[in-house]
Amino acid sequence: QSTWGKIIREAMVRAGIAQDAFIHPFPIDLSVAPADTLPKSRSPCPKCGRSRMWYCSDCLEVMGDKSVVPKVELPVMVDIIRHPAEKISKSTAVHGPLLSPHIKLITFPELPTYNPSTTLMLYPSEDAKAIKDVDLSQYEKVLFIDCTWTQGAGILAHENLQNLTAVKLERETTAFWRSLRHFGFSSFFSLRVVQNTTCGTGSFGNN
Repeated sequence: QSTWGKIIREAMVRAGIAQDAFIHPFPIDLSVAPADTLPKSRSPCPKCGRSRMWYCSDCLEVMGDKSVVPKVELPVMVDIIRHPAEKISKSTAVHGPLLSPHIKLITFPELPTYNPSTTLMLYPSEDAKAIKDVDLSQYEKVLFIDCTWTQGAGILAHENLQNLTAVKLERETTAFWRSLRHFGFSSFFSLRVVQNTTCGTGSFGNN
């Protein structure tokens, strides 16, 4: 049994939830890749010059050998809208554009214009539809709002987000090794939501 598998099962026991109640983010027998290809010390980012270890969260630049970083192909384009008050170095959304050419990180309020007929917005608003009830074949892009609940209202009021269809995921349980405070194992971190939406909900227009 892999180290990762043991961590997941131990988290299940601590949470008191049956193993089959979890949506596993990775294969249970996943083994951790060697870390010897990662940089061993900090170095200046080639774009901004700041001292960084593995990547620059400001420039979205991988440090060291870029060839060892996997490139993930997604069936749909993704824009993650972040709030400037949130520290970007602490956001899991930063890892998205580092891993996939289909993911773009955008800082509010500088939002582009979106086409309502080809763009979905994932946000659990009162009028949001369950994503399983939406025909995804016509959509080419999905927006994700990466902020606190308080900041979310301001982002949603932006003129470029009006008339977009809002969707939400069904309530699920994560097998991630730690849960969000106050929300337990039924809440997800930014990239896990992207994974669930783009890879586990049906066929998008680009697929």
